[in-house]
Parts: sequence; C-alpha cells; structure tokens
Amino acid sequence: MAVSLNFATDKLLASQKPFTLNLGILQSGNIYNLSFATGTYKPLRIFNPASQTQKFDPEGEYIRQWLPELASVDTEYLVTGKIPRLERHRCGYPEPIVDHNQQQKEFKRLYSNQKPKP
Repeated sequence: MAVSLNFATDKLLASQKPFTLNLGILQSGNIYNLSFATGTYKPLRIFNPASQTQKFDPEGEYIRQWLPELASVDTEYLVTGKIPRLERHRCGYPEPIVDHNQQQKEFKRLYSNQKPKP
C-alpha cells in the first residue's frame, strides 16, 4: 500500500515530487526539505556582509558601482569593510553604526540562553 502526500502548497517543497509513504518509510530525495517544512530543522543563520562580499564581490565591483564615493578605496579594505578612519574621512563616508563581529557574538550569547535545553 502506498500513500502519496502532496506538499504542493508549501513553497519549500513546491519544486519537489510528491512524497510517497510506503510501509511507514518516507522516501525523499532531500530529507532537509521535509525537516524545514515540519519545523524540526531550524539552523541559526546570521548574515555577515563582509564574508558575503568576499565570496560574491571579491573585487568590490558592485560596491564601487553603487557607492561611487568608495571607488578609490583599496579593494582589501573595501571587501572586508575595514576602511581606515582617515580613508573614510577623505571619501566622506560615515563610520560604521555597529561592529558586526561584536554584535554577532552578543546575539549568539543571548540566543544560546533562549534555546531549550535537552
């Protein structure tokens, strides 16, 4: 006996074939999709602008296109976000509002206190 479960309304699973339940075994090409849909898999993800820039814009082309005041800044400073104070002042670019690394550590500390203990 096979029972088909259709998750077509779930956006995470819409691109997957309907699952087939056969003798109590759920067959799936990607078990993580099911985990996301059921809410049993919730990874902690924190967006990091510096690492995203280093991965996807290593030459700083996108930043230079949309922030022309930073066009003359050295690429290493630009993609890490660690532009020296004098360089920022010369370009007329403001100081950072928050220190991402410090805020990430603080968030993880607070988050770990909120997670239920097994």
